[in-house]
Amino acid sequence: MCALVNNVYCVGRNYQLHAAELGNAVPEEPMIFLKPSHAVVPLDGSVLQLPLDRGSLHFEGELVIQLAEDYYPGMTVDELVKTMALGIDFTLR
Repeated sequence: MCALVNNVYCVGRNYQLHAAELGNAVPEEPMIFLKPSHAVVPLDGSVLQLPLDRGSLHFEGELVIQLAEDYYPGMTVDELVKTMALGIDFTLR
């Protein structure tokens, strides 16, 4: 688990082609959901065990941001975002 992560908020079904591929409708408003903080794994050279014998493992690149503080109206992106990184989202289907 990455010690600096308290909450992981995700936006789902925001890409129409990917939603259609899975047989899902694209919602009118962003679909926000949470992942547990232990879903975040730091890039520290350790081996990530993937459940390859339990189904199809799908993956996609993600833009990951860490917020500097709570959002308030009028806040700029530079004020809101502490760090950014690229991540890989693994989903067992």
